[in-house]
Amino acid sequence: MEASRYLKILLGRRWIVIITTLAAAAVVAFFALRAVPVYTATAKLRVVPFGVNTPDYGAYLYFDRLVATYAELVQSNTVRGETMKRLGVDWLPGYTIETIPQTELMRLDVTSEFPDLAANVANTLAQILIEQNEAIATGSDTDSSLQTRINDLSDEINSLTEERTILENQIPQDIVRIAEINQELDTLRQTYNLLLLSSVQREVSQSSQANALTLVELATTPEFPSSSNSRTTIILGTVVGLIGGIGLAFIAEAINPRLYTTAQIEATTRSTIIGRIPPIRRKYRKDVFGGDARAAEAFRRLRTNLINLAGLNGSAVDADARQGKLLLLASAIPGDGKSTIAANLARSLARNQQSVVLVDADMRRPTQHTIFGISNDGDSLSNVLLEKSSIDEATEGVGMQNLKLVPAGVSTFNSTELLASQKMAALTNHLLEHFDVVIFDGPAILAAPDSVALAALVDGVVLVVDPKRTSQKIVDMAREELDQVGANVLGVVLNRVPADKATMWPSYSIMKQPGT
Repeated sequence: MEASRYLKILLGRRWIVIITTLAAAAVVAFFALRAVPVYTATAKLRVVPFGVNTPDYGAYLYFDRLVATYAELVQSNTVRGETMKRLGVDWLPGYTIETIPQTELMRLDVTSEFPDLAANVANTLAQILIEQNEAIATGSDTDSSLQTRINDLSDEINSLTEERTILENQIPQDIVRIAEINQELDTLRQTYNLLLLSSVQREVSQSSQANALTLVELATTPEFPSSSNSRTTIILGTVVGLIGGIGLAFIAEAINPRLYTTAQIEATTRSTIIGRIPPIRRKYRKDVFGGDARAAEAFRRLRTNLINLAGLNGSAVDADARQGKLLLLASAIPGDGKSTIAANLARSLARNQQSVVLVDADMRRPTQHTIFGISNDGDSLSNVLLEKSSIDEATEGVGMQNLKLVPAGVSTFNSTELLASQKMAALTNHLLEHFDVVIFDGPAILAAPDSVALAALVDGVVLVVDPKRTSQKIVDMAREELDQVGANVLGVVLNRVPADKATMWPSYSIMKQPGT
Protein backbone atom coordinates (compact mmCIF):
# COMPACT_ATOMS: atom_id res chain seq x y z
CA MET A 1 0.00 0.00 0.00
CA GLU A 2 2.87 2.39 0.81
CA ALA A 3 4.42 1.83 -2.61
CA SER A 4 1.07 2.49 -4.25
CA ARG A 5 0.66 5.71 -2.26
CA TYR A 6 4.16 6.89 -3.18
CA LEU A 7 3.41 6.21 -6.83
CA LYS A 8 0.21 8.24 -6.60
CA ILE A 9 2.10 11.12 -5.00
CA LEU A 10 4.64 11.11 -7.83
CA LEU A 11 1.88 10.99 -10.44
CA GLY A 12 0.04 13.80 -8.71
CA ARG A 13 3.22 15.90 -8.49
CA ARG A 14 4.57 14.79 -11.84
CA TRP A 15 5.03 18.33 -13.12
CA ILE A 16 7.44 19.10 -10.30
CA VAL A 17 9.45 16.01 -11.19
CA ILE A 18 9.32 16.70 -14.93
CA ILE A 19 10.25 20.38 -14.68
CA THR A 20 13.08 19.73 -12.20
CA THR A 21 14.47 16.92 -14.35
CA LEU A 22 14.32 18.97 -17.55
CA ALA A 23 15.85 22.01 -15.85
CA ALA A 24 18.75 19.95 -14.49
CA ALA A 25 19.30 18.29 -17.87
CA ALA A 26 19.27 21.66 -19.63
CA VAL A 27 21.78 23.23 -17.23
CA VAL A 28 24.13 20.24 -17.38
CA ALA A 29 23.84 20.06 -21.17
CA PHE A 30 24.65 23.76 -21.46
CA PHE A 31 27.89 23.45 -19.52
CA ALA A 32 28.80 20.00 -20.86
CA LEU A 33 28.56 21.10 -24.47
CA ARG A 34 30.64 24.21 -23.73
CA ALA A 35 33.31 22.40 -21.71
CA VAL A 36 36.80 22.12 -23.24
CA PRO A 37 37.76 18.42 -23.72
CA VAL A 38 40.77 17.14 -21.78
CA TYR A 39 43.06 14.21 -22.59
CA THR A 40 44.87 11.78 -20.32
CA ALA A 41 48.19 10.10 -21.16
CA THR A 42 49.37 7.18 -19.01
CA ALA A 43 52.86 5.81 -18.39
CA LYS A 44 53.27 2.58 -16.43
CA LEU A 45 56.16 1.77 -14.10
CA ARG A 46 57.06 -1.43 -12.28
CA VAL A 47 58.14 -1.42 -8.64
CA VAL A 48 60.22 -4.38 -7.41
CA PRO A 49 61.21 -4.16 -3.72
CA PHE A 50 64.98 -4.81 -3.51
CA GLY A 51 66.35 -7.07 -0.82
CA VAL A 52 63.04 -8.89 -0.38
CA ASN A 53 63.15 -12.60 -1.07
CA THR A 54 60.00 -13.84 0.66
CA PRO A 55 56.52 -12.27 0.17
CA ASP A 56 55.65 -11.97 3.85
CA TYR A 57 53.60 -9.27 5.60
CA GLY A 58 56.70 -7.17 6.14
CA ALA A 59 57.39 -7.28 2.42
CA TYR A 60 53.89 -5.92 1.70
CA LEU A 61 54.40 -3.08 4.16
CA TYR A 62 57.76 -2.29 2.61
CA PHE A 63 56.21 -2.28 -0.86
CA ASP A 64 53.53 0.19 0.26
CA ARG A 65 56.18 2.42 1.83
CA LEU A 66 58.27 2.28 -1.32
CA VAL A 67 55.30 3.21 -3.52
CA ALA A 68 54.42 6.08 -1.19
CA THR A 69 58.00 7.31 -1.47
CA TYR A 70 57.83 7.36 -5.25
CA ALA A 71 54.45 9.12 -5.12
CA GLU A 72 55.93 11.87 -2.96
CA LEU A 73 59.08 12.06 -5.04
CA VAL A 74 57.22 12.60 -8.32
CA GLN A 75 55.40 15.57 -6.75
CA SER A 76 58.60 17.13 -5.41
CA ASN A 77 59.85 20.48 -6.67
CA THR A 78 63.06 18.82 -7.87
CA VAL A 79 61.25 16.47 -10.22
CA ARG A 80 58.77 19.13 -11.35
CA GLY A 81 61.48 21.67 -11.99
CA GLU A 82 63.63 19.23 -13.97
CA THR A 83 60.60 18.19 -16.03
CA MET A 84 59.73 21.78 -16.95
CA LYS A 85 63.37 22.43 -17.80
CA ARG A 86 63.64 19.48 -20.16
CA LEU A 87 60.31 20.25 -21.87
CA GLY A 88 60.94 23.99 -22.03
CA VAL A 89 57.67 24.93 -20.36
CA ASP A 90 56.91 27.10 -17.35
CA TRP A 91 53.99 25.06 -16.04
CA LEU A 92 52.86 21.47 -15.84
CA PRO A 93 49.35 20.06 -16.27
CA GLY A 94 47.79 18.08 -13.45
CA TYR A 95 49.03 14.54 -12.88
CA THR A 96 48.59 11.69 -10.43
CA ILE A 97 50.43 8.46 -9.65
CA GLU A 98 48.80 5.42 -8.10
CA THR A 99 49.24 1.68 -7.86
CA ILE A 100 47.27 -0.75 -10.00
CA PRO A 101 45.59 -3.14 -7.55
CA GLN A 102 46.94 -6.71 -7.32
CA THR A 103 50.03 -5.81 -9.39
CA GLU A 104 53.56 -4.41 -8.99
CA LEU A 105 52.66 -1.59 -11.40
CA MET A 106 52.07 2.10 -10.91
CA ARG A 107 50.27 4.31 -13.40
CA LEU A 108 51.28 7.89 -13.95
CA ASP A 109 48.34 9.84 -15.43
CA VAL A 110 48.78 13.31 -16.90
CA THR A 111 45.67 15.27 -17.90
CA SER A 112 45.78 18.25 -20.25
CA GLU A 113 43.80 20.03 -22.91
CA PHE A 114 46.73 19.26 -25.25
CA PRO A 115 47.18 15.53 -25.94
CA ASP A 116 50.82 15.78 -27.10
CA LEU A 117 51.81 17.71 -23.99
CA ALA A 118 50.10 15.13 -21.76
CA ALA A 119 52.13 12.29 -23.31
CA ASN A 120 55.44 14.19 -23.18
CA VAL A 121 54.97 15.19 -19.55
CA ALA A 122 54.05 11.62 -18.53
CA ASN A 123 57.14 10.12 -20.17
CA THR A 124 59.50 12.83 -18.89
CA LEU A 125 58.21 12.54 -15.34
CA ALA A 126 58.63 8.76 -15.44
CA GLN A 127 62.18 9.03 -16.76
CA ILE A 128 63.24 11.63 -14.17
CA LEU A 129 61.68 9.57 -11.39
CA ILE A 130 63.75 6.55 -12.48
CA GLU A 131 66.89 8.69 -12.63
CA GLN A 132 66.24 10.05 -9.17
CA ASN A 133 65.87 6.52 -7.86
CA GLU A 134 69.19 5.49 -9.45
CA ALA A 135 70.96 8.54 -8.04
CA ILE A 136 69.73 7.73 -4.56
CA ALA A 137 70.90 4.13 -4.95
CA THR A 138 74.42 4.97 -6.17
CA GLY A 139 75.23 8.18 -4.35
CA SER A 140 76.03 6.86 -0.85
CA ASP A 141 79.03 8.24 1.18
CA THR A 142 79.34 4.85 2.84
CA ASP A 143 80.31 3.27 -0.47
CA SER A 144 83.11 5.81 -0.92
CA SER A 145 84.62 5.25 2.55
CA LEU A 146 84.43 1.47 2.12
CA GLN A 147 86.34 1.62 -1.13
CA THR A 148 88.93 3.88 0.48
CA ARG A 149 89.42 1.39 3.30
CA ILE A 150 89.83 -1.46 0.79
CA ASN A 151 92.42 0.52 -1.14
CA ASP A 152 94.35 1.34 2.04
CA LEU A 153 94.40 -2.31 3.06
CA SER A 154 95.64 -3.29 -0.40
CA ASP A 155 98.47 -0.78 -0.17
CA GLU A 156 99.40 -1.95 3.33
CA ILE A 157 99.40 -5.62 2.22
CA ASN A 158 101.63 -4.76 -0.74
CA SER A 159 104.02 -2.82 1.51
CA LEU A 160 104.37 -5.65 4.01
CA THR A 161 104.82 -8.19 1.21
CA GLU A 162 107.70 -6.13 -0.20
CA GLU A 163 109.30 -5.83 3.24
CA ARG A 164 109.04 -9.58 3.77
CA THR A 165 110.67 -10.24 0.40
CA ILE A 166 113.61 -8.00 1.32
CA LEU A 167 114.07 -9.71 4.70
CA GLU A 168 113.93 -13.16 3.14
CA ASN A 169 116.80 -12.19 0.77
CA GLN A 170 119.08 -10.97 3.62
CA ILE A 171 121.72 -13.16 5.28
CA PRO A 172 121.29 -13.81 8.03
CA GLN A 173 117.46 -13.64 7.91
CA ASP A 174 115.46 -11.85 10.57
CA ILE A 175 113.31 -14.83 11.44
CA VAL A 176 111.35 -12.98 14.13
CA ARG A 177 110.42 -10.06 11.92
CA ILE A 178 109.44 -12.33 9.04
CA ALA A 179 107.11 -14.23 11.37
CA GLU A 180 105.57 -10.96 12.58
CA ILE A 181 105.00 -9.82 8.98
CA ASN A 182 103.37 -13.12 8.04
CA GLN A 183 101.03 -12.83 10.99
CA GLU A 184 100.11 -9.23 10.08
CA LEU A 185 99.54 -10.22 6.43
CA ASP A 186 97.15 -13.01 7.44
CA THR A 187 95.14 -10.56 9.52
CA LEU A 188 95.14 -7.92 6.82
CA ARG A 189 94.16 -10.37 4.08
CA GLN A 190 91.20 -11.62 6.16
CA THR A 191 90.05 -8.05 6.74
CA TYR A 192 90.62 -7.23 3.09
CA ASN A 193 88.57 -10.23 1.92
CA LEU A 194 85.72 -9.35 4.27
CA LEU A 195 85.65 -5.75 3.08
CA LEU A 196 85.84 -6.85 -0.53
CA LEU A 197 82.92 -9.23 -0.01
CA SER A 198 80.92 -6.46 1.66
CA SER A 199 81.69 -4.17 -1.27
CA VAL A 200 80.50 -6.77 -3.75
CA GLN A 201 77.30 -7.33 -1.75
CA ARG A 202 76.69 -3.59 -1.59
CA GLU A 203 77.19 -3.26 -5.33
CA VAL A 204 74.64 -6.02 -5.88
CA SER A 205 72.26 -4.29 -3.47
CA GLN A 206 72.76 -0.93 -5.17
CA SER A 207 72.16 -2.52 -8.53
CA SER A 208 68.92 -4.04 -7.23
CA GLN A 209 67.84 -0.72 -5.75
CA ALA A 210 68.68 1.14 -8.91
CA ASN A 211 66.52 -1.31 -10.87
CA ALA A 212 63.66 -1.27 -8.35
CA LEU A 213 61.79 1.20 -10.56
CA THR A 214 61.53 0.57 -14.28
CA LEU A 215 59.45 1.94 -17.11
CA VAL A 216 57.32 -0.81 -18.64
CA GLU A 217 55.03 1.23 -20.90
CA LEU A 218 55.55 4.63 -22.47
CA ALA A 219 52.69 7.08 -22.61
CA THR A 220 51.23 7.56 -26.08
CA THR A 221 49.38 10.57 -27.42
CA PRO A 222 45.67 10.03 -26.54
CA GLU A 223 43.26 10.19 -29.48
CA PHE A 224 40.02 10.70 -27.53
CA PRO A 225 39.11 12.94 -24.60
CA SER A 226 39.31 11.26 -21.22
CA SER A 227 36.79 13.53 -19.54
CA SER A 228 33.18 12.28 -19.33
CA ASN A 229 31.67 12.81 -22.73
CA SER A 230 28.72 15.11 -23.10
CA ARG A 231 26.18 12.33 -23.46
CA THR A 232 27.25 10.63 -20.24
CA THR A 233 27.36 13.94 -18.39
CA ILE A 234 23.89 14.91 -19.57
CA ILE A 235 22.51 11.49 -18.61
CA LEU A 236 24.02 11.77 -15.14
CA GLY A 237 22.69 15.31 -14.79
CA THR A 238 19.25 14.12 -15.83
CA VAL A 239 19.34 11.32 -13.26
CA VAL A 240 20.38 13.77 -10.54
CA GLY A 241 17.59 16.11 -11.63
CA LEU A 242 15.10 13.23 -11.53
CA ILE A 243 16.17 12.33 -8.00
CA GLY A 244 15.96 15.99 -6.99
CA GLY A 245 12.52 16.31 -8.58
CA ILE A 246 11.28 13.27 -6.69
CA GLY A 247 12.61 14.78 -3.48
CA LEU A 248 10.90 18.10 -4.19
CA ALA A 249 7.66 16.28 -4.97
CA PHE A 250 7.67 14.62 -1.57
CA ILE A 251 8.61 17.90 0.13
CA ALA A 252 5.70 19.63 -1.61
CA GLU A 253 3.44 16.76 -0.56
CA ALA A 254 4.56 17.10 3.05
CA ILE A 255 3.85 20.85 3.00
CA ASN A 256 0.52 20.62 1.18
CA PRO A 257 -0.72 17.02 0.96
CA ARG A 258 -3.18 16.01 -1.74
CA LEU A 259 -5.96 13.47 -1.73
CA TYR A 260 -5.05 10.11 -3.21
CA THR A 261 -6.94 7.29 -1.54
CA THR A 262 -10.58 6.73 -0.64
CA ALA A 263 -9.71 6.34 3.02
CA GLN A 264 -7.76 9.61 2.99
CA ILE A 265 -10.60 11.52 1.31
CA GLU A 266 -13.25 10.15 3.67
CA ALA A 267 -11.06 10.89 6.70
CA THR A 268 -10.47 14.48 5.55
CA THR A 269 -14.10 15.22 4.63
CA ARG A 270 -15.45 13.15 7.53
CA SER A 271 -18.01 11.84 5.03
CA THR A 272 -18.51 8.84 2.81
CA ILE A 273 -18.03 8.89 -0.95
CA ILE A 274 -21.44 8.70 -2.62
CA GLY A 275 -20.45 9.28 -6.23
CA ARG A 276 -17.52 9.02 -8.63
CA ILE A 277 -17.83 10.98 -11.85
CA PRO A 278 -15.39 10.18 -14.69
CA PRO A 279 -14.00 12.87 -16.99
CA ILE A 280 -16.91 13.94 -19.18
CA ARG A 281 -16.37 14.39 -22.88
CA ARG A 282 -16.60 18.07 -23.74
CA LYS A 283 -19.60 17.79 -26.11
CA TYR A 284 -21.68 16.02 -23.43
CA ARG A 285 -20.84 18.12 -20.36
CA LYS A 286 -24.15 19.98 -20.50
CA ASP A 287 -26.08 16.73 -20.79
CA VAL A 288 -24.22 13.46 -20.22
CA PHE A 289 -27.38 11.52 -21.09
CA GLY A 290 -26.97 12.67 -24.68
CA GLY A 291 -24.19 10.19 -25.42
CA ASP A 292 -21.56 9.80 -22.67
CA ALA A 293 -22.55 6.35 -21.37
CA ARG A 294 -19.93 6.09 -18.64
CA ALA A 295 -20.73 9.49 -17.18
CA ALA A 296 -24.49 8.85 -17.43
CA GLU A 297 -24.08 5.61 -15.49
CA ALA A 298 -22.06 7.43 -12.83
CA PHE A 299 -24.86 9.98 -12.38
CA ARG A 300 -27.44 7.19 -12.08
CA ARG A 301 -25.35 5.70 -9.27
CA LEU A 302 -25.11 9.10 -7.60
CA ARG A 303 -28.87 9.58 -7.95
CA THR A 304 -29.54 6.20 -6.34
CA ASN A 305 -27.25 6.95 -3.42
CA LEU A 306 -28.85 10.35 -2.83
CA ILE A 307 -32.34 8.88 -2.95
CA ASN A 308 -31.35 6.41 -0.24
CA LEU A 309 -29.51 8.98 1.86
CA ALA A 310 -31.90 11.92 1.65
CA GLY A 311 -35.22 10.21 0.97
CA LEU A 312 -35.80 11.93 -2.37
CA ASN A 313 -38.59 9.54 -3.43
CA GLY A 314 -41.33 11.39 -1.55
CA SER A 315 -43.62 13.97 -3.11
CA ALA A 316 -44.47 17.46 -1.92
CA VAL A 317 -47.78 16.33 -0.39
CA ASP A 318 -46.24 13.63 1.83
CA ALA A 319 -46.25 14.12 5.56
CA ASP A 320 -42.47 14.27 5.60
CA ALA A 321 -42.26 16.27 2.37
CA ARG A 322 -39.79 18.68 3.95
CA GLN A 323 -37.26 15.97 4.69
CA GLY A 324 -34.27 15.85 2.36
CA LYS A 325 -35.68 18.06 -0.37
CA LEU A 326 -33.25 20.96 -0.26
CA LEU A 327 -29.79 20.05 -1.53
CA LEU A 328 -26.71 22.23 -1.90
CA LEU A 329 -23.86 21.25 -4.19
CA ALA A 330 -20.69 22.88 -2.95
CA SER A 331 -16.96 22.64 -3.53
CA ALA A 332 -13.94 23.93 -1.62
CA ILE A 333 -12.48 25.97 -4.47
CA PRO A 334 -13.61 27.06 -7.95
CA GLY A 335 -12.93 24.73 -10.84
CA ASP A 336 -13.84 21.41 -9.23
CA GLY A 337 -16.73 20.95 -11.70
CA LYS A 338 -19.53 21.49 -9.19
CA SER A 339 -21.85 23.33 -11.60
CA THR A 340 -21.58 20.62 -14.27
CA ILE A 341 -22.38 17.98 -11.67
CA ALA A 342 -25.31 20.01 -10.34
CA ALA A 343 -26.80 20.36 -13.84
CA ASN A 344 -26.46 16.66 -14.70
CA LEU A 345 -27.65 15.53 -11.28
CA ALA A 346 -30.77 17.64 -11.79
CA ARG A 347 -31.30 16.01 -15.18
CA SER A 348 -30.82 12.56 -13.68
CA LEU A 349 -33.43 13.18 -10.94
CA ALA A 350 -35.84 14.66 -13.49
CA ARG A 351 -35.47 11.54 -15.67
CA ASN A 352 -36.49 9.57 -12.56
CA GLN A 353 -39.93 11.25 -12.76
CA GLN A 354 -39.24 13.71 -9.95
CA SER A 355 -40.00 17.38 -10.27
CA VAL A 356 -36.73 19.25 -9.84
CA VAL A 357 -35.76 22.90 -9.75
CA LEU A 358 -32.13 23.90 -10.07
CA VAL A 359 -31.33 27.24 -8.45
CA ASP A 360 -28.13 28.96 -9.52
CA ALA A 361 -27.16 30.56 -6.21
CA ASP A 362 -23.77 31.73 -7.40
CA MET A 363 -24.56 35.38 -7.94
CA ARG A 364 -20.88 36.23 -8.24
CA ARG A 365 -20.00 33.93 -11.17
CA PRO A 366 -23.24 32.39 -12.47
CA THR A 367 -22.91 29.35 -14.74
CA GLN A 368 -26.21 27.45 -15.07
CA HIS A 369 -27.79 29.84 -17.56
CA THR A 370 -24.86 29.13 -19.91
CA ILE A 371 -25.16 25.36 -19.45
CA PHE A 372 -28.91 25.40 -20.25
CA GLY A 373 -28.73 28.18 -22.84
CA ILE A 374 -31.13 30.72 -21.30
CA SER A 375 -30.84 34.41 -20.50
CA ASN A 376 -29.47 35.66 -17.19
CA ASP A 377 -30.61 39.26 -17.61
CA GLY A 378 -34.31 38.90 -16.88
CA ASP A 379 -36.16 37.55 -13.86
CA SER A 380 -33.73 35.74 -11.62
CA LEU A 381 -32.81 34.77 -8.07
CA SER A 382 -31.23 38.12 -7.32
CA ASN A 383 -34.35 39.97 -8.52
CA VAL A 384 -36.55 37.74 -6.38
CA LEU A 385 -34.45 38.39 -3.25
CA LEU A 386 -34.44 42.11 -4.05
CA GLU A 387 -38.24 41.89 -4.46
CA LYS A 388 -38.10 43.03 -8.07
CA SER A 389 -39.90 39.92 -9.32
CA SER A 390 -41.59 36.78 -8.02
CA ILE A 391 -40.12 33.29 -7.81
CA ASP A 392 -42.71 32.00 -10.27
CA GLU A 393 -41.58 34.60 -12.79
CA ALA A 394 -37.91 33.65 -12.25
CA THR A 395 -38.50 29.93 -12.67
CA GLU A 396 -37.90 28.99 -16.31
CA GLY A 397 -38.22 25.83 -18.35
CA VAL A 398 -35.15 24.30 -19.94
CA GLY A 399 -36.79 22.10 -22.55
CA MET A 400 -36.92 19.02 -20.36
CA GLN A 401 -39.88 17.53 -18.55
CA ASN A 402 -39.82 17.76 -14.72
CA LEU A 403 -36.89 20.20 -14.70
CA LYS A 404 -36.91 23.96 -14.11
CA LEU A 405 -34.13 26.50 -13.60
CA VAL A 406 -33.83 29.69 -11.58
CA PRO A 407 -30.91 31.69 -13.01
CA ALA A 408 -28.68 33.67 -10.64
CA GLY A 409 -29.13 37.04 -12.27
CA VAL A 410 -26.75 39.98 -12.25
CA SER A 411 -24.05 40.21 -9.61
CA THR A 412 -24.84 41.97 -6.37
CA PHE A 413 -22.54 43.37 -3.72
CA ASN A 414 -24.50 41.77 -0.86
CA SER A 415 -25.16 38.26 -2.15
CA THR A 416 -24.22 36.65 1.18
CA GLU A 417 -26.76 38.75 3.07
CA LEU A 418 -29.44 38.00 0.50
CA LEU A 419 -28.89 34.24 0.72
CA ALA A 420 -29.01 34.32 4.52
CA SER A 421 -32.14 36.51 4.66
CA GLN A 422 -35.69 35.63 5.69
CA LYS A 423 -36.68 36.23 2.08
CA MET A 424 -34.46 33.32 1.06
CA ALA A 425 -36.02 31.07 3.70
CA ALA A 426 -39.49 31.99 2.43
CA LEU A 427 -38.36 31.32 -1.14
CA THR A 428 -37.17 27.81 -0.26
CA ASN A 429 -40.50 27.01 1.39
CA HIS A 430 -42.31 28.18 -1.71
CA LEU A 431 -40.15 26.01 -3.97
CA LEU A 432 -40.75 22.96 -1.76
CA GLU A 433 -44.46 23.37 -2.26
CA HIS A 434 -44.06 22.94 -6.02
CA PHE A 435 -41.05 20.65 -6.50
CA ASP A 436 -39.87 17.34 -5.11
CA VAL A 437 -36.22 18.34 -5.08
CA VAL A 438 -34.57 21.76 -4.93
CA ILE A 439 -30.88 21.81 -5.89
CA PHE A 440 -28.77 24.86 -5.14
CA ASP A 441 -25.56 25.49 -7.05
CA GLY A 442 -23.57 27.76 -4.75
CA PRO A 443 -20.13 29.37 -5.12
CA ALA A 444 -16.99 27.69 -3.84
CA ILE A 445 -16.92 27.62 -0.02
CA LEU A 446 -13.47 29.17 0.38
CA ALA A 447 -14.04 31.69 -2.40
CA ALA A 448 -17.14 33.29 -0.83
CA PRO A 449 -19.26 32.77 2.31
CA ASP A 450 -22.44 32.41 0.23
CA SER A 451 -22.47 28.61 0.23
CA VAL A 452 -21.91 28.49 3.97
CA ALA A 453 -24.97 30.71 4.41
CA LEU A 454 -26.98 28.37 2.19
CA ALA A 455 -25.65 25.30 4.01
CA ALA A 456 -27.47 26.42 7.15
CA LEU A 457 -30.82 26.45 5.25
CA VAL A 458 -30.71 23.23 3.26
CA ASP A 459 -31.37 19.66 4.33
CA GLY A 460 -28.14 18.26 2.96
CA VAL A 461 -24.87 19.32 1.39
CA VAL A 462 -23.10 17.34 -1.32
CA LEU A 463 -19.40 18.21 -1.36
CA VAL A 464 -17.77 18.00 -4.80
CA VAL A 465 -14.02 17.28 -4.82
CA ASP A 466 -11.57 16.96 -7.69
CA PRO A 467 -8.78 14.92 -6.06
CA LYS A 468 -6.24 15.90 -8.72
CA ARG A 469 -6.41 19.62 -8.05
CA THR A 470 -7.67 20.00 -4.48
CA SER A 471 -5.31 19.50 -1.56
CA GLN A 472 -6.08 17.89 1.76
CA LYS A 473 -5.68 21.17 3.65
CA ILE A 474 -8.13 23.01 1.39
CA VAL A 475 -10.81 20.33 1.73
CA ASP A 476 -10.30 20.23 5.48
CA MET A 477 -10.77 24.02 5.68
CA ALA A 478 -13.97 23.79 3.63
CA ARG A 479 -15.32 21.07 5.89
CA GLU A 480 -14.57 23.19 8.96
CA GLU A 481 -16.56 26.06 7.41
CA LEU A 482 -19.55 23.74 6.98
CA ASP A 483 -19.19 22.36 10.51
CA GLN A 484 -19.36 25.85 11.98
CA VAL A 485 -22.95 26.29 10.73
CA GLY A 486 -23.95 22.72 11.57
CA ALA A 487 -24.35 21.70 7.92
CA ASN A 488 -25.56 18.18 7.19
CA VAL A 489 -22.97 16.83 4.72
CA LEU A 490 -24.61 13.90 2.97
CA GLY A 491 -21.45 12.74 1.26
CA VAL A 492 -18.68 13.47 -1.19
CA VAL A 493 -18.74 13.27 -4.98
CA LEU A 494 -15.35 12.75 -6.60
CA ASN A 495 -15.08 14.45 -9.95
CA ARG A 496 -12.82 13.60 -12.89
CA VAL A 497 -11.71 10.26 -11.50
CA PRO A 498 -10.64 7.45 -13.87
CA ALA A 499 -13.56 5.79 -15.61
CA ASP A 500 -12.78 2.33 -14.25
CA LYS A 501 -13.21 3.70 -10.72
CA ALA A 502 -16.34 5.64 -11.56
CA THR A 503 -18.24 2.69 -13.07
CA MET A 504 -17.32 -0.83 -12.06
CA TRP A 505 -18.98 -2.50 -15.03
CA PRO A 506 -19.11 0.18 -17.76
CA SER A 507 -20.40 -2.26 -20.37
CA TYR A 508 -23.78 -2.40 -18.55
CA SER A 509 -24.22 1.36 -18.83
CA ILE A 510 -24.80 1.24 -22.57
CA MET A 511 -27.71 -1.16 -22.01
CA LYS A 512 -29.66 1.30 -19.83
CA GLN A 513 -32.88 2.64 -21.26
CA PRO A 514 -32.65 6.28 -22.41
CA GLY A 515 -35.38 7.38 -20.03
CA THR A 516 -33.69 6.26 -16.81
